[in-house]
Amino acid sequence: MTGARTSGEPATQDPLATPEGVRRLVTAATAAPSVHNTQPWRFVLSRGTLELHADAPRRLPVIDPRGRSMTISCGAALLNVRLAMLTPGHRPDVRVLAGAAHDSTLLAEIRTGSRVTVPAAERRLYAAIRTCHGNRMPFAARRVPDDVWAALAAAALTEGAELWPVERHAVPELLDLVGRAERRLESDPAYEAELDRWTCERHPQLAVLMTRGDGPATWLRAGQALQRVLLTATDLGVATNLLTQPLDVGDMDRCAAVPRYDTGRRIQAIVRVGYGPRAPSTPRRPVSDVLETAPTDIRG
Repeated sequence: MTGARTSGEPATQDPLATPEGVRRLVTAATAAPSVHNTQPWRFVLSRGTLELHADAPRRLPVIDPRGRSMTISCGAALLNVRLAMLTPGHRPDVRVLAGAAHDSTLLAEIRTGSRVTVPAAERRLYAAIRTCHGNRMPFAARRVPDDVWAALAAAALTEGAELWPVERHAVPELLDLVGRAERRLESDPAYEAELDRWTCERHPQLAVLMTRGDGPATWLRAGQALQRVLLTATDLGVATNLLTQPLDVGDMDRCAAVPRYDTGRRIQAIVRVGYGPRAPSTPRRPVSDVLETAPTDIRG
């Protein structure tokens, strides 16, 4: 990838004005991680605005009755769209609508903003979209250094969330909670087909992504923060995997199933971090399945 655009470089066309530009944005979105790979997003191009919708039929009703995990997944896709629009030099203007109407699937509207100089770090994150895959394989015993933890925490903070490493003495308790949650979920026949088993090394390094407050707009923000953390990890050569079981149980019971650090913060994701072999990609929905475009919406 090249560095930031100089003043002598020509301006690129509005990415929402051409079929190629729109396809590039949505292709980036479809590479985002999602709860059990459901890919629960849908995009509508309407009068120069790209709408992000939750694809409600893809919500997992057993483990996600409130749509929390679905909305976090859509937030990850939104972060990818923002990076895809920013990289060629356009500021993404995002209007968050999650929770504005109880029965609406519309989560956000994205418009093309002014021309901007693109930081090299944002270009690297966009490049990392192609190789950022959840890794369920055992990680090496190598510890993640402090500067990497600091970079991951800064990534979360950029999007209005917090990432806290779980202290080593507390990891067994959290893993026990994961195991108990998984055993409960496996006992439910409706969940059995949804559960994707995971493998964990002897001394995993875990972190929790937290937000202040809860609700659809917060979940959408958490998804963007989570994806920025995952892309930052990929850019730094660090593998990641999400442990969803306690949060799945919490959503099923509509209560917090994992310990809180204080009453003002809610855990939205549990992330396993470390060093491991490169993980394969998972099948993606084609752009044609997730994008609705009226012929008059594309210029040129």
